[in-house]
Amino acid sequence: MQPPVIVKLVEPKRDPTGISDVIIGAIGLTGAILLLAVLLGAMIAVVMFWLRARRLRSSTDGPPSLHP
Repeated sequence: MQPPVIVKLVEPKRDPTGISDVIIGAIGLTGAILLLAVLLGAMIAVVMFWLRARRLRSSTDGPPSLHP
């Protein structure tokens, strides 16, 4: 005679990522993209101001004008 077969029923694990985890992750990703956009915009603004100031400075370095 064979020994009886014992089957252990295990409930499936729940999905560890609930709706709150998804929302927090989305807000975090949005915040990171927003921060990157603000920093990139500030860097571009600084470069534009620097180029404009340089251009204005170089145009006033010429010979003195007869008409002030």
